[in-house]
Amino acid sequence: MDLDDLKQTFFLECDDLLAASEENLDALTQGADQAEAVNALFRHVHSIKGGARAFELEYLGSFAHAFESYMSLARKSDGPLGDQALGLLFDSVDALRLLVEAARDGLEPDRQRIEPTYQVLCAKAEIVDSPPDEAYDEFVPVAVFDDEPAGGPTSLFQITFVPGPTMLTSGVDPLMVLRSIKSLGSVTVICDTAATPALDSFDPATCPWQWSITLETTESVEALNDIVDMVSDLATIRIEDQTPVDDSANMALSFDAAASYPGELIDLGDGQQSGSNLPTMSAPPLATPLSSSSIKPAGASKNETKNLQPQSVAPKTVRVEVPKLERLGNMVGELVITQAFLMRQASRLSFEENPDLFRALEEMSQHIRDLQDSSLALRAQPLKSVFSRFGHLLRDLEKATGKKINLTTAGEDTEIDKTVVERLNEPLTHLIRNAVDHGIESPDKRLSVGKPAEGRIKLSAEQRGNQVFIELADDGGGINRERVRAKAVEKGLIDAELVLTDEEIDDLIFLPGFSTNEAVTDISGRGVGMDAVRQTIFDMGGRVYVRSEPGRGSRFLLTLPLSLAVLDAMITIVGDQRFLIPVHNVRRSIRPEPAQITRFDRQGAMVSVNGEMLRIISIASEFNVPGAITDPCRGLLILVDGAGDQQRAALLVDDLLGQEPVVVKSLERNYRKVPGIAAATILGDGRAALILDLLTLGQASGATNSTRQRAEQALAASVKIGGPSA
Repeated sequence: MDLDDLKQTFFLECDDLLAASEENLDALTQGADQAEAVNALFRHVHSIKGGARAFELEYLGSFAHAFESYMSLARKSDGPLGDQALGLLFDSVDALRLLVEAARDGLEPDRQRIEPTYQVLCAKAEIVDSPPDEAYDEFVPVAVFDDEPAGGPTSLFQITFVPGPTMLTSGVDPLMVLRSIKSLGSVTVICDTAATPALDSFDPATCPWQWSITLETTESVEALNDIVDMVSDLATIRIEDQTPVDDSANMALSFDAAASYPGELIDLGDGQQSGSNLPTMSAPPLATPLSSSSIKPAGASKNETKNLQPQSVAPKTVRVEVPKLERLGNMVGELVITQAFLMRQASRLSFEENPDLFRALEEMSQHIRDLQDSSLALRAQPLKSVFSRFGHLLRDLEKATGKKINLTTAGEDTEIDKTVVERLNEPLTHLIRNAVDHGIESPDKRLSVGKPAEGRIKLSAEQRGNQVFIELADDGGGINRERVRAKAVEKGLIDAELVLTDEEIDDLIFLPGFSTNEAVTDISGRGVGMDAVRQTIFDMGGRVYVRSEPGRGSRFLLTLPLSLAVLDAMITIVGDQRFLIPVHNVRRSIRPEPAQITRFDRQGAMVSVNGEMLRIISIASEFNVPGAITDPCRGLLILVDGAGDQQRAALLVDDLLGQEPVVVKSLERNYRKVPGIAAATILGDGRAALILDLLTLGQASGATNSTRQRAEQALAASVKIGGPSA
């Protein structure tokens, strides 16, 4: 692995560390244990600083150092962090993300956005002599942040530090550990070089040395444990308390691990050295398991001890590039298609004459289903990475609106396809902005109607079958339907005489250009947010529902497929063609009576179903398919949701073949976008078929042969290259 590969690994780890940092900050705003969250944030920033310094990313390293120094002070605070202190932490994580992204892209960071936060961190941590920014005045008194030793009794620790076999390739410098230990007090460091191999067999990716450190400190053992925690998965460290104490045995603590970053054996400063020129000694044996070890807790008396329970072992992970996962998914998709073809061919044979063949085919089918589930699971990611970002967004919205908002989340561990996760941030951001700006009332108004001054928003997720349901609910004033309808008429979006149900009026907020704001603000008013929400969710094969109760709030429900690569579809026949309809859009199918059909000269025909009038969309007319049934009473009507602006419609087809999961092939990647067509697939009989895009289906009306030709050319392109899954 060369330096560039190591650097890319570092940036990937930074993404994970920053995501975890945002989760910790969000937990702080939700009332989580402050010490635990602050300690975790400190470790994340420390890890980023170590990698930045190793790769000579100076500005990133300096900022992370200032951030880490401030966090070191915050860890010693006995009081709760105030809102402005939390604001500094949020701004620091944002700035750190900007620096990481700039370093990854090889660009100059936006110093104008970062420098103010950097200067405040430096001032608070007393790294530079500059006055604090007034934006962050609310802190625990400086006296609490005293960085000097507590002046308590001196403790003596004997520490053995053995780097793991992958420590260097993980980007952590063993020297960093030694320097961190040295910062606690007076140290004597001895390097054991007995395991140094011959030059011709030396592996620069491993560290063959180990160190014995004698530490004399007035710090508590927790300060030493914090250092150990930062590399607990990268090295084996043994700590022995050798402080002279009557009637007390030495205690030991061990951590097993595996990886860090290459570093030279250089001067530690203040005359303390680490290197092969020092006397060597064999490291003491590793400590006993954690379950049988104990250590004196901070603040305990000399004869008090505290048993430590074994820590849970983190699952081993491996990083895989997304294109490799996509290739695996495509190959599994091809296997699914081939398996369906074999099963169709085998159906022509006699089971009695070929029992072994059928048993083998059934076993193969089960293996392929398991392989398909596993490949989809590899692409799945928890929604936590999306949900954790909104704490900071709420802070900014509170400042902009003067409202107080309490955001709660549930179901963050629900997993969904990585592609869906990446695209969810924008629509959820729009929904939260809409809830704050239009839903939640001002504190005074809420108090006047008997509500608490603080508005509540709940973001939750759960999996049901092969779909994920995400709900955003608020306890605001609900949708003002009279105002919504009036605005829609004023903007020419609907006719003034049109009679609409409450649900249909609620759906008007998703129309392009619709907004009830009189003026454009930083939050809303342009009429693009909710339309973008619906379009993005529909593009991912999902649906958006809104339900509102005046005075009590609104609920937005998003339904999304678990994966964009596999789709449950209804297979229909139209002439000699096969068209597929996503199952989650299908309500039911009917064969109508003539009395149910109403025909119009210009608008085609409509069907009455349980008192509801639905537009009939003829698939044959949409794509100029010859030989298809055009009379609704002779064909089959598929009642669907999500068909263009009308939302509900009836699709006229010849007949149904059944329902089955299909592998989605992207037309847009392999050819170009065709109105009314979302993607393509290969059926079990080897024939290519088109998957309908219900949202844009009406745009194909009046199509000539060119529409069908484009679709057929796209199908041919998809079949020819075995087009990638969507």
